[in-house]
Amino acid sequence: MKPKFTRAPITEAGRVAYLGESSNLTLLVHDRQGSADVVHYPLPENVRGSRARLTELDNVEIDILHQRGAFLLPPRSLCDELIDAYFKWVHPIVPVINRTRFMRQYRDPKNPPSLLLLQSVLLAGTRACNNPQLMDANGSTTPAALTFYKRAKALYDANYEDDRVTIVQSLLLMGWYWEGPEDVTKNVFYWSRVATIVAQGSGMHRSVEQSQLSRADKRLWKRIWWSLFTRDRSVAVALGRPVHINLDDADVEMLTEDDFIEDEVDRASEYPPDPIHVQFFLEYVKLCEIMGLVLSQQYSVASKGRQRNAIDLTHSDMALADWLQNCPKIVYWEMPRHHFWSALLHSNYYTTLCLLHRAHMPPGGSSRLPDPSPYPSRNIAFQAAAMITSIVENLAAHDQLRYCPAFVVYSLFSALIMHVYQMKSPVPSIQQVTQDRLRSCMSAMKEISRVWLVGKMVYALFESIMGNKVLEERLQRAEGKRHRNLRQSLSHLEQQQNRQAEAPKRKYDDMAIDFGTTTPQPQESYERSRPQTPSAVKVESGSTMQPPPVTSPNARQSAADTFMGGTNSRPQTRPATPFNPSFSVPPTPPDLYLVTRNSPNLSQSLWENFQPDQLFPDSAAMPAFPNLSPTQTHSNLDHNAMGSVPPNNGQGGMHNPQAGQYQQRGNGMMPQGFQGHSNMWQPSMDPNLPEGQSPDSWSTASGPGQAVPTTLNVEDWFQFFGINGTDPNHINLDMPLG
Repeated sequence: MKPKFTRAPITEAGRVAYLGESSNLTLLVHDRQGSADVVHYPLPENVRGSRARLTELDNVEIDILHQRGAFLLPPRSLCDELIDAYFKWVHPIVPVINRTRFMRQYRDPKNPPSLLLLQSVLLAGTRACNNPQLMDANGSTTPAALTFYKRAKALYDANYEDDRVTIVQSLLLMGWYWEGPEDVTKNVFYWSRVATIVAQGSGMHRSVEQSQLSRADKRLWKRIWWSLFTRDRSVAVALGRPVHINLDDADVEMLTEDDFIEDEVDRASEYPPDPIHVQFFLEYVKLCEIMGLVLSQQYSVASKGRQRNAIDLTHSDMALADWLQNCPKIVYWEMPRHHFWSALLHSNYYTTLCLLHRAHMPPGGSSRLPDPSPYPSRNIAFQAAAMITSIVENLAAHDQLRYCPAFVVYSLFSALIMHVYQMKSPVPSIQQVTQDRLRSCMSAMKEISRVWLVGKMVYALFESIMGNKVLEERLQRAEGKRHRNLRQSLSHLEQQQNRQAEAPKRKYDDMAIDFGTTTPQPQESYERSRPQTPSAVKVESGSTMQPPPVTSPNARQSAADTFMGGTNSRPQTRPATPFNPSFSVPPTPPDLYLVTRNSPNLSQSLWENFQPDQLFPDSAAMPAFPNLSPTQTHSNLDHNAMGSVPPNNGQGGMHNPQAGQYQQRGNGMMPQGFQGHSNMWQPSMDPNLPEGQSPDSWSTASGPGQAVPTTLNVEDWFQFFGINGTDPNHINLDMPLG
């Protein structure tokens, strides 16, 4: 018996519904090509998901929309200014609108753009527009943003628009009204999730390359989907909430430069894509996938029960180092040739570094307690915070802070936490440098608070923390508790490996870390596998993988430790042996399969010789990381400060052929305060101190208490520190920064 209906061609992008493989309706759909795994089908005219025409709304709904001012628009000149600001400062971050099509409708009074979309664009534009008409007495555009938000929300609630593409575009932009994480119906988390739900209902997570949509619509769908993906990951990081998009359920192709071209069949676009904007978004999408990797491996509930944090850390670091190595020169941030989009991109990169290594930082002042982790996570986090501060200082110098999206608040938040941590260094010069960075970050937060109200709450939080010993110690105790949990986890892992070492050896034993079985295990991709996509590296089943040789714990004790300040320069060549972790690793690189990644697979050289200083450009003067033996610990690493040793002309660090030669600090590349101190890497120890207490009184004692928050939910931080609730609308931004 033949099905009674067939799939109709999709020609109208905004009126599409989607059914997946598990839907029973797919059994009734006949595809002449014999493939019925994806069902995009057009909505019939008599089935309208919502009412788009004003004549179809009843009088009550129309009255509500009038009361909300939903049909009101600013004067034409102000509208023009807001739209220009939107496309200059917001659109490159979320390129979800076909600008050519939108502007053609905007100039045509007979065929205007969707009112819902227009109000949403005006809302987002207020975040980047300097027109005094939009500002209140304090110079804030928040009241104007709230006005446009209420208008757009009223139109959405009234089902005024039925074009699903337009609805998704509008919902994403409504997330630009974000005043705090406490109200889940008014922030970016809520609106980005709703936008994703609508998009998936139309099948935007599935490829439409074989559909009959126009080329312009196919490109727009791809840009919308990957914009949803970036919002999903960045919001999950900032608020510590679960990700919504699982790329295992999607097969949308990764964006290419051509996907930003808006030329039509009969006419060329009057808005050719800006190469900087294009490369910014392409690299931003890739970085957001690594953000999701960090969340999954370091912060998810499931990760707490795994015993593989150490190797996951190495994998995430390699993914980040690979991203930095392959970042195009046009968006590679360098202080001497500052550019807004490269600065914004790299602030996100260093924020991800902070996020990754904050989960592995030992408690401050633990100079007498050996730490089994060989990774200098604290130093990496401190250096990343210093780079964030340097980038923000450049943005401030160019008067561009106010154009940054809300995520910059989280970036500054991350840097401030690291600076507060670092302030307890016994080295006076480090204290002074860190104090200067704190002032820079607080000054930047004050400026950003005029655009993003949540910044006021963070500003008030750190005004309360700075100089308050009780609050600082509470923060330190909580971080210490988290690190002790990690240390216990690693100790359990080491014991398990010792038991395996004593057992009769099998060929693949050293590859399996916590599989709970003795059967041979295949080499594992650390991101995920995609059955429909061939692996970049073919692993022959007959090959024998031997673990790397185990180095004696005392083999290098007599060698000069460049990371510990034994020399004031990088080594002339990178060590020939790998950065030895305290776990067994395969001798060949893993299949670095990331959906968004188009660079070659990890080279054998990078896999074998990876050093954490490759996470920073050569000119960042990151001290050379030594080849640490499996038992070398953080007790030998910096417990007080993250300084920097001036580089020489050696070839330390990762060479980036696209980024060119980076300039040293003398040419303005280095953040201020990175003077070399031969003693800054030595932990300050006092044998007369009680067990676990440092000379700077940062307590690491065990005790009950709340774990330190890991997100931008400022209310959690106020509660953590026991600070009474603060109304951000009454926070004084004229507080002195001295």
